[in-house]
Amino acid sequence: MIEFFNLPRAVVYLIAVTLTISTFAQTVAVVMSYYRYPRTRKRVIETLLEVILLGQIILCSLLHMQAENEFESGVLVAPQYTALRIVVFVAIVLLVISALVLTRRVRLLPIIIAAGLTLSLVEHITGYAFVYVNMAVIAFLLVRGFVKGISYYGENKTGLSALSVKSAIDSMITGVMFCQQDGFILLVNEQMQQLMKAITGKTQRNGKQFFSLLSLGELQPGCHVFWFEGQNVCLLPDGSAWMFSLIELHLPYVEFARVLKREQDQTSILNRLPSRRKKFIQLTATDITERWRLTTELEPQSEELAAHQKELRGVLTNLRRIIGEREKQNAKVRTQTALGERLSALLQVARSEQGPDHELLRRLSQEVIDDLKSVSTASMPDDELKILRQTLASVGAGPLPAGSLPDIAMQLLRELPTTDRP
Repeated sequence: MIEFFNLPRAVVYLIAVTLTISTFAQTVAVVMSYYRYPRTRKRVIETLLEVILLGQIILCSLLHMQAENEFESGVLVAPQYTALRIVVFVAIVLLVISALVLTRRVRLLPIIIAAGLTLSLVEHITGYAFVYVNMAVIAFLLVRGFVKGISYYGENKTGLSALSVKSAIDSMITGVMFCQQDGFILLVNEQMQQLMKAITGKTQRNGKQFFSLLSLGELQPGCHVFWFEGQNVCLLPDGSAWMFSLIELHLPYVEFARVLKREQDQTSILNRLPSRRKKFIQLTATDITERWRLTTELEPQSEELAAHQKELRGVLTNLRRIIGEREKQNAKVRTQTALGERLSALLQVARSEQGPDHELLRRLSQEVIDDLKSVSTASMPDDELKILRQTLASVGAGPLPAGSLPDIAMQLLRELPTTDRP
């Protein structure tokens, strides 16, 4: 690289800055390629290729440092890093060929050419022009690093990747945690981490132990746990209420990938995260602050309503007993009235001097039988309605609607579908 001595110092510094930027761009490309998900064979080979290309840029940086040292010392040395150049070149060739077999992308071939231009053999052939060849390789790797980094970032953003899953879960207001059967945490979002710190004072490293602390009530001052609708509900000092639920997952990854691409609602995704045909534990924390507040406000009213319901049942029981007694008394009075009238007529006929009139006796006897049959044991509706009004008034309940019994019955039937059952 003797031509390096003839370059202006500004160009030398520009090459150094370009190498730094190229290293950064290629590092970003490596990271973005690594976080692509799922890690198929093609993506693994592409990630390894990006790592080797990062090594190629570092190798170019070493050649630049060698030339800088020669410039400062004024002593020319034989080409260095010959073996390292060959190793990097062979690795790039093997990975490019593997990627070509899997992807059949011909645009990967320039990578082999760029790597070959940095070999010691090319340096001997090009002589003074090698420094410009090296600068061209650096420029190519710089542009390619930016292009691939942006491409991999877009793939991660629009496709299913570990980074996109983590980003989606962190954006949820629901606390989410996934752990193994022994409690080892695999994935947890920011909301769950904040709840851990608020409830236990620190971020827990074991999901099962954290849930056990909730069940045992070993919490920070101001935090309280209640059993509500079959789940643990934790009240925090700020007044918020969180319901914690623990379930087991058993779903293969391939099915999860199809579901995630189809579903738009993030909440429905939670129960379908990949388990790779193994059992995992999912712990979720749902904010039920408003629901808990309404429940707390309605609890005294529910107790009061239950007391009134109990009192009303007693009143209705007494009402049935009173109505039964009233019906018995009415039946007795009607029976006595019917028998008294007919028996008086029979006695008058029997005492008459003309002798008994058999036809009249038969007719009176039949009327007595008919009157006894006509005495109904059913209650009188108007009397029962009157008793019901008096009973409700005595216990302070609201009065019944005005009108006759059929009208009241129709109003009650219309209100019945909107009335909650106890």
